[in-house]
Amino acid sequence: MIYNYEYNGKFCSETKYVVYLITNTVSNKFYIGQTRRELRKRWADYVINLMKPIKIKKRTGCNIHLRRSVQKQYKKQGNANFLTFSVLEIIDQENIFNNEQKQNLLNEREIHWIHYYRSEYGNQNVYNIKDGGQVPKSDFSIDPEKTRLRLSIARKKFLASESGKLLIYELSKKLKGRKSPLKGKILSKEHREKIKLATQGINNPNYGKKHSEETKRKIGEKNKQISEKTRKERSEALKGKTPFNKNKKWNEIYDSKTIERMKLAVIESNKNRITSEETRNKHKLRSTGKKWGNHSEEQKQIWKEQRKNISYEERYGEERAKQIKKKLQNITKLKFTKTYDLSSNPLVSPDGVIYTKIIGLYEFAKAHKLHPRLLKEVLSNKRKTYKDWHLQATKV
Repeated sequence: MIYNYEYNGKFCSETKYVVYLITNTVSNKFYIGQTRRELRKRWADYVINLMKPIKIKKRTGCNIHLRRSVQKQYKKQGNANFLTFSVLEIIDQENIFNNEQKQNLLNEREIHWIHYYRSEYGNQNVYNIKDGGQVPKSDFSIDPEKTRLRLSIARKKFLASESGKLLIYELSKKLKGRKSPLKGKILSKEHREKIKLATQGINNPNYGKKHSEETKRKIGEKNKQISEKTRKERSEALKGKTPFNKNKKWNEIYDSKTIERMKLAVIESNKNRITSEETRNKHKLRSTGKKWGNHSEEQKQIWKEQRKNISYEERYGEERAKQIKKKLQNITKLKFTKTYDLSSNPLVSPDGVIYTKIIGLYEFAKAHKLHPRLLKEVLSNKRKTYKDWHLQATKV
């Protein structure tokens, strides 16, 4: 192949917006083309595409008649030196700044040169089938939404057919047992942060989107269909693992914007929710101290015996059992041994008796038929009075 990059005494290998000519010196036929890219890159692609088999029906960026002719001559001669590439015209870009205007002018000049070579050498000696100009846009670029819909319908139809089902089955069979390339790998903190930033806010593909009621219903139904085996497997996998949000407040995990969004989501979800009569009754029972309603004495006795027979170690595990026991010991100490010194601000009973010291708040409250927590609130000045018990400095 012979390349001639000269045009008006200049070397134009990196020039853009060019109308070029390819000449077959054996058959004396011509092909006229255009490019917006650098000339050397376009011609390099052309050389690769010329040698592609004719059976390939996809657009290869070069004329099929030229390809067929070149491949025949190549088989005979064993080389492609019979092809000559040359520059016909370079579009003047100095006075044109708009790419659309440049393209229109390029189309005009290509049409002009095709017409010229056809009239000069005859139609049979020009490889170009069309009159030139830019190739019309595909359906996708004209109306992408319609094209997507058409492709989606065709894909669903194929997957519902017997051949589609067979293909899915074969693919699943091939992939079964194959290990994921990411299995066992732990992403670094830096990597996780990058992923987070890349999919956060407006970058998230679901940003601003809401599921329709039908989609929500479908998701709910699908979640209900989870088998008992899967549930058990999930449960076993989570056992012994500490939840990421355990004993943590929202502001320790999320930023202020996320918290605000979560609060709004909760309000929105409860907006049109109607509480059933059964739920309202449960709430009433809980508020009165009867959490699950009234149970028979027999049932209470059974539960009591069950609790007696199971130790803390069996119920919670050794570590947790130690923590619970320690906590109970501390509570017991506070109940029976903590001393309250009230010499600066004594406690006054309804009868006018003054107490300057209390040892064991729980026993003291029990002896005077009082609630320990409410009495403690009086002692810490959170409550002014409780059943006429008050601190001397507090005005009742």
